[in-house]
Amino acid sequence: MKLLCIVLAAFLHVCILQAQPLKSIHIEVDQTAFDDLYEHWSQDNYIPVGFSYQGVEWSEVSMRIRGDGSREFPKKSLKLRFDDQPFVDGRDRLNVNAEYLDMSYMHAVVSSELFREAGIPCFSAEHVLVYLNGELWGVYVLTENMDEKYLSANGLDPSGLLYKATKDGACMNLYEDVTQLWEIKNNVDAGWNPLKRFIHELNHVPDDQFVEWLHKNVDIDNYYTSIIMNALLGSGSTYYHNYFMYNDIYGSGKWMYLPWDLDQTMGTYHFMNYPITRSSNEYNFDNPWAERAWIHPVTRAALIERLHELGTSVFNPENVFPRMDSLQTLLHPYVLIDETDQ
Repeated sequence: MKLLCIVLAAFLHVCILQAQPLKSIHIEVDQTAFDDLYEHWSQDNYIPVGFSYQGVEWSEVSMRIRGDGSREFPKKSLKLRFDDQPFVDGRDRLNVNAEYLDMSYMHAVVSSELFREAGIPCFSAEHVLVYLNGELWGVYVLTENMDEKYLSANGLDPSGLLYKATKDGACMNLYEDVTQLWEIKNNVDAGWNPLKRFIHELNHVPDDQFVEWLHKNVDIDNYYTSIIMNALLGSGSTYYHNYFMYNDIYGSGKWMYLPWDLDQTMGTYHFMNYPITRSSNEYNFDNPWAERAWIHPVTRAALIERLHELGTSVFNPENVFPRMDSLQTLLHPYVLIDETDQ
């Protein structure tokens, strides 16, 4: 019986590889260097690798482990750096995400699509097969990097300010050390003061001036839509890390929320309750970006109106379920042969 199972598994593997509708990435790496990379997963050490995508090879490519808490998982996410020829989309960075907690493999892909359909600039994401030294390593999600090219591709000024809420506790609260919890992703010369000033005002503006302040300083459509989409998607890994704040410093001067790392949506944290007004987790401060919106009567009414709009136009069964069914059909055979997942 054991031999029969092995034969059937091998046969399934061959059939899948012959069909192979998923794109593939091949990584060649010194095994000792790779083992050391996995052992020291908390460090941002790059190692040189051979890299090809869809049969096209790139030279001078290096790789490291990426992510925050996900680094300790058995299946780790990867960041690739292209030091010579850029990747196919002109980028010099590439994220290859393991999606270890998402056993459906579809949360980030579907959620990013829905964010874009709702009018929120969001990274692109697609499924790929990753091969390591000729062996199938698993199913991953190829994820667009958030940088100047991302801004340009989404109609945003690439010279604007882009800050990443990197570490747990990046809640835009009064007490956080911004320089320790956030990263400046572009326009480094602008420094930390614009973000610090925005956080200070977001927390201190009086209630009777809050709506006026929002319309002056925040892209108001982005504000209401991003909060509602996070609520509808049950995004459990945002507002305390894993999001970006963008400021169109040379244009409108307004701030926008940009989503990131959407693998922990759609009930990934199934053991926790998600009230629609959720703005953080139980270990960190509430985030006033979302918190004040739900408390103030004017913005709360606007949020409820946006909730009904998006629940009808974007987040509805006719729009969401068919794409999930399609992805399930596509991914199921690959997940069966992915020995690195759960």
